[in-house]
Amino acid sequence: MYRMNPGKPVYFVEGALDAMAVTHINDRDVTALGIPGVGNWHRPWAGYAFECRALVAVDDDNAGNAKVSEMARDLNDAGALNVERAKPKTGDWCDQLTNMEAFEFLKIVELICMKLEKSIHE
Repeated sequence: MYRMNPGKPVYFVEGALDAMAVTHINDRDVTALGIPGVGNWHRPWAGYAFECRALVAVDDDNAGNAKVSEMARDLNDAGALNVERAKPKTGDWCDQLTNMEAFEFLKIVELICMKLEKSIHE
């Protein structure tokens, strides 16, 4: 089994898009593995977190929350150094990224408007 970088946390999320989103949210300083839905979790995948900090970052919904303890147990049994639950602030990780990007965009627009207003009044 491929061994992840022990210096980087390993996020276990639902799907490839959430894996890309959580990687972007964390400034590409993590490894994110997208599992094809919590109902398809396979115990051997926990081995990817061997000697790494592992984050069970599945969706904060009934299915995700019901699977957290099983995944955490499997990750601990596979040799993860530390296992934690990570939840997106809203919906899933793609939703959180979308909300963050929109917020950042609005901050930039606000700054541009303030500069324009200032230049008009000078």
